[in-house]
Amino acid sequence: MVMRPWRFAGSGMLTVAVSALVLNALWQPTADPRPALPAQPGFRQKLARLGEVETVIEGRLVLWSHDREKNAGGKTQFRPVVKIDGWDPIPGEDRSLILDRTRITGFRKDPESVEPPTAPEVEVHSLPPLYEVVAKEAHIPLEAEKLRASRDESRPWELLQPDVKLPAFFGREDARLTTSTLLLNASRQFLRGPEAFQLTNPGLEVHGFDIQVDALQQSFRFGEQRGQTKWQLTDPNGELYTGESDSGGSLLPPEQTQAEHYRFEVPAKELCWLKFPETADITGTLHCMGFSLDLEKQKQGWQPKRADIRGPSRWLAEDLAIFGQKAEAEWSTHQGLKSLRWTGPIRGFQRQRNPQGEAIGIQWFRADGGAEYRPEEDQLLLFGRAQQGGLGGANEAEVVHLNQGQVKARGQVFFSGEEGSGTSVALDPLPADGWALQGPALATTGLGPKGTLATTSLHYRPSDTSRLRQGFHFQSLKAGQSISLQGRELDFSETDTGLQRMNAREQLIFQHGSSRFEAETLLALGDDFTELRGRPVIGKVVEQDRVLDLQANQVTQQKDLFLLEGSPQVGLDASMLGIGEGRMILNAGMGRMNQQTREIQLNRNVKISGAIQGSGDKLIWNPETGLLLQARLGQCQLSTGSHRETAVNLRAGTIQVDPEGRTQLEEDASIVVHLQEKPDNSEPEAQESTQDLLEFSSKVELTGQEGEISAGQGEVRKGAELTSGKLKGKAKTISWKGSSGPELQFHLSQRASLTTSFGEARGEEIYLLPGTKSIRVEGTKNVPAIFEAQSGRRYEGDWIQVDLENRLVSAGKGQLLSPSPSAQVEDESL
Repeated sequence: MVMRPWRFAGSGMLTVAVSALVLNALWQPTADPRPALPAQPGFRQKLARLGEVETVIEGRLVLWSHDREKNAGGKTQFRPVVKIDGWDPIPGEDRSLILDRTRITGFRKDPESVEPPTAPEVEVHSLPPLYEVVAKEAHIPLEAEKLRASRDESRPWELLQPDVKLPAFFGREDARLTTSTLLLNASRQFLRGPEAFQLTNPGLEVHGFDIQVDALQQSFRFGEQRGQTKWQLTDPNGELYTGESDSGGSLLPPEQTQAEHYRFEVPAKELCWLKFPETADITGTLHCMGFSLDLEKQKQGWQPKRADIRGPSRWLAEDLAIFGQKAEAEWSTHQGLKSLRWTGPIRGFQRQRNPQGEAIGIQWFRADGGAEYRPEEDQLLLFGRAQQGGLGGANEAEVVHLNQGQVKARGQVFFSGEEGSGTSVALDPLPADGWALQGPALATTGLGPKGTLATTSLHYRPSDTSRLRQGFHFQSLKAGQSISLQGRELDFSETDTGLQRMNAREQLIFQHGSSRFEAETLLALGDDFTELRGRPVIGKVVEQDRVLDLQANQVTQQKDLFLLEGSPQVGLDASMLGIGEGRMILNAGMGRMNQQTREIQLNRNVKISGAIQGSGDKLIWNPETGLLLQARLGQCQLSTGSHRETAVNLRAGTIQVDPEGRTQLEEDASIVVHLQEKPDNSEPEAQESTQDLLEFSSKVELTGQEGEISAGQGEVRKGAELTSGKLKGKAKTISWKGSSGPELQFHLSQRASLTTSFGEARGEEIYLLPGTKSIRVEGTKNVPAIFEAQSGRRYEGDWIQVDLENRLVSAGKGQLLSPSPSAQVEDESL
């Protein structure tokens, strides 16, 4: 029996075959105004008691596929799974149904509404749709021997040119899927498009191949068989993200990721990139080996929340390139990207621009730990032994911050550049290309003070005053000599003429070569001027075994010259003059010292105290030439003090002492010789007797226009005179040697005369011999030796020897001239 097409109130719904037979038996054909339709294939099935039946259906066809179960009341409950609504069904191969213009709707499991029952024992639940597919043509497999859609998983439904609507997949807004062919597993509510597809939702668009949709789980997977996926995403601010991968991916709901947001998962084989919005705070393209992106669906678009980026990865932008390993990205709601963080090691480059936006150079960077870019602050953070270099130099630290061409570093910082190099705990940028160091810091500065600087706080500004606080220690090298300065505070700047200016304060210690000064303030201009002030400034110069102590209220260094002002004082060893032992102190109104020659010059009211005493108007001491003491008016004085041989007091217009102790006196010289009160190996009575006999004291004064002394001896010249007690002598030259005993003698030379209480001696040479208690007078051919005794006797000869102790006179070719001439005298009692 062959059934012809039936028309059911325009619905074309096929009911059970028995109902069709009854209706066919009761229905009497009438004239059909429509034209006859060509014959089309029918569906064959076997019915009980009817045998094989072929059914041809024309028009619309609606089929339901249900799950059947008992409810708590024992009633049978049908749950719709899939609804098929199509036109003009015809049989296909392998027992299938082919429909035109088909709409297939899948339903959720949980009921939301109930339709009226079709029988007292049956309830039919109408559920919200999971998906709706509108296809040009559908190929639906049928169950064996039945006109019923099969849900056999091995025989998927095939939908051609489908347009898939996924209601409320992403909140309130639908998702749409288009592809050329869709395979539907009605049992699992699983859709697959093996060819190219396009998935869209307001704010999201994905293009690729081989998409799989789990309608029950509301998840998408794509590209498992064929890669190459493209996507674009619009955030609530209207910023557009685009990307591409050579592999597939997935879009999963929060329920499947155990997270708060949707997850867009994109793996990659060799190619994957994500381009950030061109109008956002950060622009550029991220290349990686895939990523996992958490998304929050909002009314105005999709808000990225967080991304795990697989490495190796690289960030390429107009002014920034970063090459690293895996990375993490984090977004702020309504504010765009918050941070982009790489796991190290990383390396990269950044274009440097001036305030006008013009490119001026490239800086490089790398870090073992990683990097983090913060777009809102326009800051790149490098950590884990980070290094950075560019036009301004290079830096290395545990953490380096790069922000609009400025560098900030933390943790064992190493830096180098035009401004200098060194180490510190922290380096911070300051306005106008400045920088600050936090200590302990050690810097070798190239601008400002040139040298090595140790401090705990340094603020450097090229065009302004740079400041160091909390202590510093500066070291440098000038003309082969080391310079160091340490104290509490230091400021340095550059004058309008390009001269470097440095101010230091509090507890200063300044060292230049072997010179060391302690002061309260310091002012330095360039390399050639330094001024120290204090109350007082205390200095010390050490060279080999020589030590000079300096003291003044102000010390000014001009190149190699130190000017001492404000009660200057100099201390040095008397042994440096070769005329004594112990320390001597020099005071004056002002002074100066040459750093190279070590020459010291003192002026105005010069005073000498200590092991040597003296005074004058000008003093010059040079380690090579010795001491020069001068008086403008009158005489300067110098006393050697106590000495193991002879102590002397010197007066002259000029006194000069060489390093060996040889002393020259000029302009009214006076030498006062202090004889030892107790000669060696003699008794006090003997000393007293000698002085009584010679009538001179232990102090002998020699005067003349010029003088000279050395160790234990000396002389005066040009109108020389000798005075000691009642002794008075005159000669062109008077000299002495020794300090006591037989070695002590005074020599009067050239037209000499000596007056004593015993008498007066005259001759070419006179020797006063305190050790032998005698006087010897020598004459020449033209000038005889003469001695006139107090008694009136006068002796003359080639030489005359007066023994004062024994009161004897001896003479060579001598004669007694008064009171009456006599024969030659050889020995005669006084």
